[in-house]
Amino acid sequence: MNKQLTGRKVTFNSDIENFKVKGSLVTINLTADAQQIDLNQLSKIAENDLVVDLTSVQTELLDEPEKEK
Repeated sequence: MNKQLTGRKVTFNSDIENFKVKGSLVTINLTADAQQIDLNQLSKIAENDLVVDLTSVQTELLDEPEKEK
């Protein structure tokens, strides 16, 4: 029997302030605007194990196409 995981989700923009590796453990410190986060939801999420997905928002500048003379 397959079990489907269900849980709470909170999404917000943040910066990685710092990260440290000690042995096989990684500690990641994030900085975010508290007004963009549902702190009650975050508190409830923190009570359980987490699955983390970090996505970078990146803008790539493209070269201008050369104009024919």
